[in-house]
Order: sequence, then C-alpha cells, then structure tokens
Amino acid sequence: MADFVFKLSPNIVLGNYSLARVGEEAIKYGTNFMFVVDPLLDDTGVIDKIKKSLEEKGISLFIFNGFSNTADSEVIERALSLAKGAHIHGVIACGDMTTCAVGRAIAALYNEEKSIYYYVEGEPIKAEALPFIQIPRACNDPFLFGNTSYIVDSRNRSTCLLKIQEDICKLVIFDSNAYSGLAPNAMTAMIFAGLGSAFEAYTSKKGSFFSETVLGKAVETFLIALDPNHKKMVGTPREELVAQAACLSAIGIAASAPGLGTAISISAGGRYRMSSSIIATVLLPYVVKDTISSNLSKTLSVARMLGENMPEGGDAEETSKRGVIEIKRRLAEANLPVRLKDIDLTIESLVAVSEDAAMLDFMNYNPRPMSNHDIFEIIKEAF
Repeated sequence: MADFVFKLSPNIVLGNYSLARVGEEAIKYGTNFMFVVDPLLDDTGVIDKIKKSLEEKGISLFIFNGFSNTADSEVIERALSLAKGAHIHGVIACGDMTTCAVGRAIAALYNEEKSIYYYVEGEPIKAEALPFIQIPRACNDPFLFGNTSYIVDSRNRSTCLLKIQEDICKLVIFDSNAYSGLAPNAMTAMIFAGLGSAFEAYTSKKGSFFSETVLGKAVETFLIALDPNHKKMVGTPREELVAQAACLSAIGIAASAPGLGTAISISAGGRYRMSSSIIATVLLPYVVKDTISSNLSKTLSVARMLGENMPEGGDAEETSKRGVIEIKRRLAEANLPVRLKDIDLTIESLVAVSEDAAMLDFMNYNPRPMSNHDIFEIIKEAF
C-alpha cells in the first residue's frame, strides 16, 4: 500500500446553532472583516444571526454581495479594490459555491500587487493570505478544504483553477440552520448536486481508503436525506442530515479529487452565467453510468444504497445500470430537469464547455482518461 499523507488545516464546527460561535472564532484573527454574502440569503435570517454574533464581539463588517451565479475575475478584482480600501483583517463568506469562491479569491489575493489575470493564467500566489472563514450553504462545493479554487476569466468566460495558499481557511462552520428556508424542490436539487460531487470523489483515481470510507458515508447520508421517510429511518431532520453529508463530503473530496460532473458544470455555468448546481444535478446519472466501466465495484455499492439488490451470482453491471435508472426516476419524481436541453442550453454552445472541462487539472484523476471529445459524448447523451 502506498503511503497515505493527509492534512486538513481549518477548524471544523458541525452542529445546530453553531452560527452563534462565529464571533468568538473570528475575533482571533481581527476586528474588521469583509463579509461576502450570497444575495439569495438576505431574507432567510441566517445573515442576521451571523452579524449579531460578530457584532457582539466588536467586529466591524463590510458586506459584499455584488455578484450573481459565477465567480468572475472582474467581480473579484472590484471586491479586492474595495477590501484594500477598507483595510480588512480577514474575509468571511456565507453562501453557495460561488460565494465561497469569491471570498476565497479575495483572501488569497489581498496582499498581491499584480493584476488578478497573472494568477488566473497560472502564476503562483506568493503573498500571505488573509484569514478566511467559510459558512457554506451548499453541499456540493469541492474546493472548501483544497489548495485550488475555481474562477471564471471574465475576458473569455473560461473556467480556471486558482492555485491558492495552504492554510488559507481557518474555520468552516456547518450549521443545519444555514440550509433552512429552502423550498423543497431547491433542497432536493442541492442534495442531488452534493451526491454527485461526493460520488465523483468516491470513484476518483486519487482516492484512498480514507476518502473512500468518508465519501461512502457521505453518499449514504445524502441518499437518506433524499428519502421522504428519512425521519422514520434515522430520526434526524433533513437539514441536519444535509449538514452532516456536506461536512463528510468536503473532507473526503480534500483527500481525493472532483471529477467529470464538476468539470462540466462549473465550465458551463461560468461560460453562460448559470448555476452550476442544477447542471451537476442533470449530469449525475450520466456520470454514474460512465463510471460503471471503470469502477464497477463502487457503482455497485451506490446502486445497493439506492435499494437495488444483487442476488448471489448476479450481474454487477446490470445492478449498477438499475441504479442509474433509479437516480433518473428520483430526479423526475422531484420534478427536476433530466436533460441539459431543459435548462436553456444548446448542444452547439456546449462544444466550448467540453474543451474548458478537459483543461481542468483534476480531470487527470477521473476514473478513466477523457479528452474533450469524450466529454462532449457524455454531454450529447445528457442533452
């Protein structure tokens, strides 16, 4: 067995009402923070709870919510200018994957003097980062604990990976209250997206016994959260299950790598200014199907978690395929899009997406090697 080396630097807080602890943690790093907020969170009460905790510790906040569905370089450049003018001590981000990506880039680049585009094009960041605190409200962010973060180059709308400093993130808070207030359909879509990101890392060539164990439990927990009878099964509210699964998934992905669905969804989202989560949800059954030929044992495990039993001497491939059909059934039952054409994408527009996705470094760990032509074949099937 190859040596297993794994380092996870940030403190992790998982629990109900843990948002109330953000103030006592943030004060360790300063008294003046930029607070990057998902614009959709304004009416949920979550932001007010965080602000109250911070203000009780005498922490000043500069709120930034001037962005939409993608972490655009020009938005980050503007935010950096505002942050430097405010002489902030750190960055706090609360929201979805885009929100955390914007906050992460601000913290990483705050002390750099060059244009953001030097780093978009691959130059390493050498200056010290600002302390960064994350409060995710999505459960499919594969960059929470890693040393890369996605960013969209505003000049050509391509998606790139920003190489960030180690130990940039000081704290991640997973609180079930952050997931409350979502419409049932939105919650279901988010869980499917989280399931997709966990599955990709679960089947990645970079995986280890540790990531497989943690991600296997994450997949199982996501599936329980999707079950309408989840309370009878485990006696735990859905929001708590989602917070647990999101935490497990983020830790597991840090020890493994994202994959095909993430590559396509963030590339398509970046190029066409769309939510990557709904694209990832549509792609999930097609990603699982494609993985059957390269990682049958794990697709079989997921099929069994979906309730597809294989009798002794049965066909593992056939059972895995039934698992794919069950995912499609559950997506349709939840009234979620099941084809890319259902979310206002054209097949012609997705040619460039396949090229962008193939260029992302983590695709080197996909269960099977894939060129942009291979990726486009998957896109055509999902279209």
